[in-house]
Amino acid sequence: MTLDVDNQNIKYNKRVKRRIRRRNIRGTVMFLGGSLLGGAILGASLHYILNRIFFPPGLDLAERRRRADQHFRERNADTKHFNLPSETSRLEREFDKIRQPPVDSDKLQAVLDAWQKAMDLDIMRNIPCINNWIRSYLLPTKSELKLTNMRHRTINMGPKSHKAESRFFKSERKGQRMQWEDEWDALPTSHQVRGPVVDYTNPSKYAYPSVKEASETDEDYPQLQILQQIMNRWPQDQDYIGAIHETLLHFNYSDPIERAKAERFRDLELPFKLYDIPEITAAAEKWTDDYLSDEFGDHDPYSKHPPAHKAPKQASGLAQESPNNFFAFFVPKLWEVKKLGLPPTRLNDWSYREWVRHARYADAVSLEAHKPHFYFQAGTSPGERFNEDQSFITRDLPSFGAKTEANFFLFHPEEQKGIQCRFGERGVVAATHFDGGRNMVAMMKGAKRYILSPPNQCSKLGIFTDRKSPIFRHSLLNFGHLNEMNDTNMSLEEREWLEKAATALSVETVLKRGEVLYIPSHWFHYIISVQQSAQCNVRSGIVIEGNPRFGGRQDVDICSDNPNAKMDILVGLEEDKY
Repeated sequence: MTLDVDNQNIKYNKRVKRRIRRRNIRGTVMFLGGSLLGGAILGASLHYILNRIFFPPGLDLAERRRRADQHFRERNADTKHFNLPSETSRLEREFDKIRQPPVDSDKLQAVLDAWQKAMDLDIMRNIPCINNWIRSYLLPTKSELKLTNMRHRTINMGPKSHKAESRFFKSERKGQRMQWEDEWDALPTSHQVRGPVVDYTNPSKYAYPSVKEASETDEDYPQLQILQQIMNRWPQDQDYIGAIHETLLHFNYSDPIERAKAERFRDLELPFKLYDIPEITAAAEKWTDDYLSDEFGDHDPYSKHPPAHKAPKQASGLAQESPNNFFAFFVPKLWEVKKLGLPPTRLNDWSYREWVRHARYADAVSLEAHKPHFYFQAGTSPGERFNEDQSFITRDLPSFGAKTEANFFLFHPEEQKGIQCRFGERGVVAATHFDGGRNMVAMMKGAKRYILSPPNQCSKLGIFTDRKSPIFRHSLLNFGHLNEMNDTNMSLEEREWLEKAATALSVETVLKRGEVLYIPSHWFHYIISVQQSAQCNVRSGIVIEGNPRFGGRQDVDICSDNPNAKMDILVGLEEDKY
């Protein structure tokens, strides 16, 4: 009897324990379920608030980012700096007013100093450049050079004055912590290494026309469109998601038959592209960021990994900065700050390694057009090809740096002006310009979008035709503004020039890793880096007459509104900075 009772008690205790265990499990499940439900409700509420109040439906990515930046500035309103974008614009407008004679020199200098300080802070804090319109007085007029009378330069701007203004042309960034670095460090590692959202080096993204023979009577090549149509189809500061249908011919350099066809197009002064070039392919494989950093002599001293090799001769390069993505060429020694205002860009003291870190950041975050951008450039002198001690540029591109024998890429080695290399980050735009020499452009990394216009379209592109101008052979027109023509803040002068530019006949192409683009003499080219890129070009020889259908030197000689303007392009050309 006692045993039965004990057994019953044991069974009872087990049932109680099971009930308690089940109750605890139910309680835990209900607690977790309630927490998840509460979190979901809270998350949904926050999502609704953010999307309905801060980011209403229908906003594109650029507008969402703009509002996020505005919210960031308002959240940090305790710092006076976040009102500086409008302050920068105000100072630029004030300078425009007081630059006209009679000039109050002290006031002018104070405005320039304040303007420079505000711009400097914008770049340090990664603040969008609100005022991105071209200053109206920096555009060609019927009097050809309203900018400045260079004959007075030696009176107003002697060597001492120009030296005193050097701070307007250079900046010191080393050792300064910048806002973008905090944003970069906060990104997950997966975002830092993933590269651009759209990879323009992917061959499957492109469709090319069939290779054909060149003919002097062929009026269908290249297929030109008006510039406005090109910009409508692919706005400058946006990615192109779909397939890209190329119209420039694409020749296989390693195929003797196709190479012979390409040579015929070259001789007719018509643009085209080449691929499968062993020399360029080998350089493209070699030119990693680490390799370039070592060759530029800026290996990270704190790295656990020593340089892969010791460069026999280290190349030198320069970094540049702009408050937005538009990089306009100018000759610093001819740029009078007290008459023209702050220059379009400045040099800074970044090494290649420091620059490339920002380039990776630009790809990772799809850097907005109105935020600060940076560029890096390097090159060789024409005489380096005769030296035993050569930089990696000449060593890795022997056809571009040929000593005496002409080849497909270098027509007249004796007229070679050196190899120029440009390292662009996503979004960087180089204003349209022409070169006298026949231009071969090789892409070793990434991709760039080129918009080419023939010489006979010169009068529509806002080109400065006076050799004394700091912008000689170049334009200051930002073609991205063709998609913003309805903005009432645009000046009348810029609007009038853009209306002309919109009708210019042009052809576009994307030059990607491993390819070479031929740009004939005097053809205009407008360049957009669609992702981190490395490109080198060499020029040699000038074709004066050009192509009968597209013009040549005579067209760029008389393209301005001043019929007496002649461009002496055979001698004394300033080298491109971009």
